[in-house]
Amino acid sequence: MQPAMGVAFFVMAGALAAVFLMVGLDARTEAWDTIYSRAGQIRRWWFRGLLVFAVVVFAISMTWLPYQAVRAQTVPGDATPVAVTARQFQFDLASTCIPAGQPVEFQVTSADVNHGFAIYDDSGRIVGQTQAMPGYTNVLRLRFDSPGTYTLHCDELCGPGHPFMSGKIEVGSCGSAAGSGAGSTACGGC
Repeated sequence: MQPAMGVAFFVMAGALAAVFLMVGLDARTEAWDTIYSRAGQIRRWWFRGLLVFAVVVFAISMTWLPYQAVRAQTVPGDATPVAVTARQFQFDLASTCIPAGQPVEFQVTSADVNHGFAIYDDSGRIVGQTQAMPGYTNVLRLRFDSPGTYTLHCDELCGPGHPFMSGKIEVGSCGSAAGSGAGSTACGGC
C-alpha cells in the first residue's frame, strides 16, 4: 500500500509541477505599470461594491431604531414600569415583584459607574440585558410568561465587588405591592 501511495504522490506532484511550469512559460510579460493599474481598478470596484453593500445594510438596520419602539411592538400592551438604579455593588429596584404574562419596562440607570443589568431564569438562561449608565436611562421591555424567581447579575466589570453584584425578582401574581414605590420588596401573592 505504501509504495502505491508514494507513486501516487510523485505522479500528482509531477502534474502540479508541470502545471506551474506551463503557466510560468506561458505567462505574458507585461509592464508592471499595466498590472498595477489593472489591480488598482479591481480594488476600486471591490471597495465601491463593499461600500454600497455596507450603506444598504446600515440603512436597512436603521429602520429598527429606536430599539425601544421595536421592542414595544414585539411585547405589546401597557407596561408596568420598574425603576432600577445600579450602584456598586447592588441593584435598587422600585419593586421586586413582577406580574407574570404582562409587559414590564425596567427603567435602568446607574448612580456611579457603568453596570450591566442582566436577568436570568432559573435554568441560567439570559432573559434580557441592558446597560446601566450614569446620567442616562435605558429601557428594557420584557414579558415574563413563567412565574418563578429570576436572578439579576451585573455583566459589566464595575469594580472589586462585581462578582457579588446580584439580586432577585419574583414573577407571579403580584397584589397591591407591585409598583408601590421605592424600596418595596413585598410580593403580595407571588
